[in-house]
Amino acid sequence: MPKVYVTQERSGFNYLDAERFGEIKFVTHRDYTMPHTADNNKFLKEDIRVAVNEFDPETDYILLSGSPLVAGVVIGKIVKKHNPEAVRVVKWDNRRSEYIVVTAYI
Repeated sequence: MPKVYVTQERSGFNYLDAERFGEIKFVTHRDYTMPHTADNNKFLKEDIRVAVNEFDPETDYILLSGSPLVAGVVIGKIVKKHNPEAVRVVKWDNRRSEYIVVTAYI
């Protein structure tokens, strides 16, 4: 079954509609903190490493949520590890009030 990797879990957001595309997997609930050597960042990096290793660009999706910094790092790590031609992104469409898929060609 495909998975939808949500880059950062945000409380109060409803991701249920995205389940149409696969099982929801949250990459992390953490955010980068200062200084860069903070323990929280070690846990964040590990969360991202695990998700990127599990991510299959042939079947899985990314849903960008939360911190743009975290989302950018997740996408960057996916591209570096898997070198995909494209990444399937699940994004909210305000006009339709539902999630849609956009293919982002690298």
